[in-house]
Amino acid sequence: MQVFYASEISEKTALLTEEESKHALRVLRKNIGDELQLTDGKGMMGKGVIKNTAGKRCLIEISELKQLAPLPYQLHLVVSPTKNIARMEWMVEKSVEFGLGSLQVVWTRHSERKKINMDRLLKKGLAAMKQSQQAYLPAFPEPLSLAEYLQTHLEGQLWVAHCRESDQKQNWLKDVRAEGKHYVFIGPEGDFSREEIESLTETGAIPIHLGKRRLRTETAAILCAAVLYQKSTAYD
Repeated sequence: MQVFYASEISEKTALLTEEESKHALRVLRKNIGDELQLTDGKGMMGKGVIKNTAGKRCLIEISELKQLAPLPYQLHLVVSPTKNIARMEWMVEKSVEFGLGSLQVVWTRHSERKKINMDRLLKKGLAAMKQSQQAYLPAFPEPLSLAEYLQTHLEGQLWVAHCRESDQKQNWLKDVRAEGKHYVFIGPEGDFSREEIESLTETGAIPIHLGKRRLRTETAAILCAAVLYQKSTAYD
């Protein structure tokens, strides 16, 4: 059953957003009495029937409601945006399908893109959450410079994936564990500068590699999400 988004769900009723209501009524031809599955993006998943379609929003009468447990880990991708925005949107879609806690866009020395529409990325993330029938919507905060972001309070393990030669890199694919908070820093097409890598390591980020091949920014991000997802579900 297709999942719809309602930002607020009570024990008895929920209101679909205007956009979700339009999709249900005009695209899918739903009517009063039809059953829907819905989530608030905060872990709540429920079922209900369309009770009222007056105005531009569907009123749903809840028949079943439960709080779903979150993943045993939180993946926070900290990524310098790609020049081609379509690649960035594809990254969001696939990372959310595997399980993503947040996407923080950061501006770095070699960032080729200087502007980005975070509302559009949020919509891509919302669609991916619904398509994969998840109940948790990742956070998409406003972009910051890398220096600004490193001044924020980060609780968890920090990792930095970069392409520069180093004998101290850990094999993240092998060593990471699917538990706790993980902040993975991934640079732009031109990689992080040496100064940025030094700032990251001084902050506590561990240098890592993702195998022998050099990956694109969006591929590296998706791989990180896929590896944690695989490790967390390996024995389900």
